[in-house]
Amino acid sequence: MKSGLARRIFFASLFFAIVLFLLVFFNSKVPSLPATAQTRLWGWQIAEKSWQERPLLGWGPGNFEVPFNKNYDPRFLRYSFVETVWDKPHNWPIEIAVGSGLLGLLAYLWLYGALLKATFEFRNYILFSGLVAYFVQNLFVFDNFNTYILFFSLLAYIYNLERFTTIPAVAPREDFNVLEKRKNF
Repeated sequence: MKSGLARRIFFASLFFAIVLFLLVFFNSKVPSLPATAQTRLWGWQIAEKSWQERPLLGWGPGNFEVPFNKNYDPRFLRYSFVETVWDKPHNWPIEIAVGSGLLGLLAYLWLYGALLKATFEFRNYILFSGLVAYFVQNLFVFDNFNTYILFFSLLAYIYNLERFTTIPAVAPREDFNVLEKRKNF
Protein backbone atom coordinates (compact mmCIF):
# COMPACT_ATOMS: atom_id res chain seq x y z
CA MET A 1 0.00 0.00 0.00
CA LYS A 2 2.81 2.40 0.84
CA SER A 3 4.60 1.68 -2.44
CA GLY A 4 1.40 2.54 -4.40
CA LEU A 5 1.10 5.86 -2.57
CA ALA A 6 4.79 6.61 -3.10
CA ARG A 7 4.41 5.82 -6.81
CA ARG A 8 1.43 8.18 -7.13
CA ILE A 9 3.30 10.96 -5.35
CA PHE A 10 6.33 10.42 -7.59
CA PHE A 11 4.32 10.58 -10.82
CA ALA A 12 2.30 13.59 -9.64
CA SER A 13 5.52 15.41 -8.77
CA LEU A 14 7.02 14.48 -12.12
CA PHE A 15 3.90 15.70 -13.94
CA PHE A 16 3.94 19.05 -12.13
CA ALA A 17 7.68 19.46 -12.75
CA ILE A 18 7.17 18.89 -16.48
CA VAL A 19 4.25 21.33 -16.60
CA LEU A 20 6.26 23.94 -14.70
CA PHE A 21 9.24 23.46 -17.03
CA LEU A 22 7.04 23.87 -20.11
CA LEU A 23 5.38 27.01 -18.71
CA VAL A 24 8.73 28.62 -17.95
CA PHE A 25 10.38 27.49 -21.19
CA PHE A 26 7.61 28.73 -23.49
CA ASN A 27 6.86 31.93 -21.58
CA SER A 28 7.84 34.95 -23.68
CA LYS A 29 8.96 36.94 -20.64
CA VAL A 30 11.87 34.60 -19.97
CA PRO A 31 15.00 35.71 -21.85
CA SER A 32 15.88 33.40 -24.69
CA LEU A 33 18.41 30.76 -23.78
CA PRO A 34 20.59 31.19 -26.89
CA ALA A 35 21.11 34.90 -26.14
CA THR A 36 22.17 34.20 -22.56
CA ALA A 37 24.40 31.35 -23.67
CA GLN A 38 25.95 33.53 -26.37
CA THR A 39 26.82 36.36 -23.98
CA ARG A 40 28.35 33.87 -21.55
CA LEU A 41 30.53 32.45 -24.30
CA TRP A 42 31.65 35.97 -25.24
CA GLY A 43 32.38 36.69 -21.58
CA TRP A 44 34.47 33.53 -21.32
CA GLN A 45 36.37 34.54 -24.47
CA ILE A 46 37.13 37.90 -22.85
CA ALA A 47 38.26 36.02 -19.73
CA GLU A 48 40.59 33.84 -21.79
CA LYS A 49 42.08 36.90 -23.50
CA SER A 50 42.50 38.60 -20.10
CA TRP A 51 44.14 35.51 -18.61
CA GLN A 52 46.65 35.45 -21.47
CA GLU A 53 47.68 39.02 -20.58
CA ARG A 54 48.57 38.03 -16.99
CA PRO A 55 48.84 34.24 -16.92
CA LEU A 56 50.94 33.58 -13.84
CA LEU A 57 49.39 35.69 -11.05
CA GLY A 58 46.27 37.07 -12.73
CA TRP A 59 44.52 40.40 -12.21
CA GLY A 60 43.84 39.95 -8.50
CA PRO A 61 40.94 38.13 -6.83
CA GLY A 62 37.59 39.78 -7.40
CA ASN A 63 38.87 42.08 -10.14
CA PHE A 64 37.19 40.52 -13.17
CA GLU A 65 35.48 43.79 -14.02
CA VAL A 66 38.84 45.45 -14.80
CA PRO A 67 39.99 43.03 -17.53
CA PHE A 68 36.41 42.71 -18.80
CA ASN A 69 36.20 46.46 -19.37
CA LYS A 70 39.67 46.53 -20.89
CA ASN A 71 38.84 43.80 -23.41
CA TYR A 72 35.16 44.68 -23.84
CA ASP A 73 33.39 43.33 -26.93
CA PRO A 74 30.66 45.65 -28.31
CA ARG A 75 28.62 42.65 -29.50
CA PHE A 76 27.15 42.54 -25.98
CA LEU A 77 24.97 45.53 -26.90
CA ARG A 78 23.03 43.35 -29.35
CA TYR A 79 21.07 41.87 -26.48
CA SER A 80 20.73 44.58 -23.84
CA PHE A 81 22.61 47.20 -21.90
CA VAL A 82 22.45 44.98 -18.81
CA GLU A 83 24.71 42.44 -20.54
CA THR A 84 27.49 45.03 -20.86
CA VAL A 85 28.36 45.07 -17.15
CA TRP A 86 30.08 41.95 -15.86
CA ASP A 87 31.78 41.72 -12.50
CA LYS A 88 32.07 37.90 -12.65
CA PRO A 89 32.46 35.48 -15.57
CA HIS A 90 29.76 33.05 -14.27
CA ASN A 91 32.33 30.27 -14.15
CA TRP A 92 34.31 29.77 -10.95
CA PRO A 93 37.41 28.06 -12.43
CA ILE A 94 37.65 30.79 -15.09
CA GLU A 95 37.25 33.47 -12.42
CA ILE A 96 40.07 31.92 -10.40
CA ALA A 97 42.27 31.71 -13.52
CA VAL A 98 41.70 35.39 -14.35
CA GLY A 99 41.91 36.60 -10.76
CA SER A 100 44.70 34.41 -9.38
CA GLY A 101 46.42 33.19 -12.52
CA LEU A 102 47.77 29.75 -13.22
CA LEU A 103 49.13 29.35 -9.67
CA GLY A 104 45.73 30.01 -8.13
CA LEU A 105 43.96 27.73 -10.59
CA LEU A 106 46.41 24.88 -9.93
CA ALA A 107 45.99 25.34 -6.16
CA TYR A 108 42.19 25.26 -6.52
CA LEU A 109 42.26 22.14 -8.70
CA TRP A 110 44.74 20.46 -6.34
CA LEU A 111 42.45 21.16 -3.36
CA TYR A 112 39.47 19.83 -5.22
CA GLY A 113 41.38 16.74 -6.35
CA ALA A 114 42.50 16.08 -2.77
CA LEU A 115 38.89 16.36 -1.54
CA LEU A 116 37.64 13.98 -4.21
CA LYS A 117 40.43 11.52 -3.45
CA ALA A 118 39.69 11.63 0.29
CA THR A 119 35.97 11.02 -0.16
CA PHE A 120 36.63 8.23 -2.63
CA GLU A 121 39.12 6.53 -0.28
CA PHE A 122 36.57 6.61 2.53
CA ARG A 123 34.02 5.10 0.16
CA ASN A 124 31.65 7.96 0.84
CA TYR A 125 30.15 8.05 -2.63
CA ILE A 126 27.32 10.41 -1.67
CA LEU A 127 29.83 13.00 -0.53
CA PHE A 128 31.92 12.34 -3.64
CA SER A 129 28.84 12.90 -5.82
CA GLY A 130 28.03 16.09 -3.92
CA LEU A 131 31.50 17.47 -4.58
CA VAL A 132 31.27 16.58 -8.27
CA ALA A 133 27.84 18.24 -8.50
CA TYR A 134 29.17 21.34 -6.72
CA PHE A 135 32.06 21.55 -9.19
CA VAL A 136 29.74 21.18 -12.18
CA GLN A 137 27.41 23.91 -10.92
CA ASN A 138 30.45 26.16 -10.46
CA LEU A 139 31.11 25.86 -14.20
CA PHE A 140 27.95 27.90 -14.86
CA VAL A 141 27.52 30.18 -11.85
CA PHE A 142 29.71 31.93 -9.33
CA ASP A 143 30.12 31.32 -5.64
CA ASN A 144 28.28 33.44 -3.11
CA PHE A 145 27.72 33.31 0.62
CA ASN A 146 25.07 30.58 0.39
CA THR A 147 27.20 28.23 -1.69
CA TYR A 148 30.21 28.90 0.52
CA ILE A 149 28.26 27.67 3.54
CA LEU A 150 27.71 24.34 1.77
CA PHE A 151 31.28 24.08 0.50
CA PHE A 152 32.98 24.85 3.81
CA SER A 153 30.58 22.57 5.67
CA LEU A 154 31.64 19.79 3.30
CA LEU A 155 35.29 20.67 3.90
CA ALA A 156 34.79 20.46 7.66
CA TYR A 157 32.98 17.14 7.37
CA ILE A 158 35.68 15.65 5.14
CA TYR A 159 38.36 16.88 7.55
CA ASN A 160 36.44 15.25 10.38
CA LEU A 161 36.17 11.99 8.43
CA GLU A 162 39.88 11.94 7.72
CA ARG A 163 40.79 12.80 11.27
CA PHE A 164 38.57 10.35 13.14
CA THR A 165 38.07 7.47 10.71
CA THR A 166 40.28 4.61 9.74
CA ILE A 167 40.28 3.61 6.11
CA PRO A 168 38.31 0.34 5.92
CA ALA A 169 40.78 -1.34 3.56
CA VAL A 170 43.59 -1.30 6.15
CA ALA A 171 41.65 -1.32 9.44
CA PRO A 172 41.33 -4.48 11.51
CA ARG A 173 37.85 -5.98 11.50
CA GLU A 174 37.27 -5.50 15.25
CA ASP A 175 37.67 -1.71 15.02
CA PHE A 176 34.26 -1.46 13.35
CA ASN A 177 32.31 -3.46 15.91
CA VAL A 178 31.19 -0.50 18.02
CA LEU A 179 28.35 -2.37 19.73
CA GLU A 180 30.70 -5.10 20.98
CA LYS A 181 33.07 -2.48 22.37
CA ARG A 182 30.24 -0.80 24.28
CA LYS A 183 29.23 -4.10 25.88
CA ASN A 184 32.77 -4.66 27.13
CA PHE A 185 33.13 -1.10 28.34
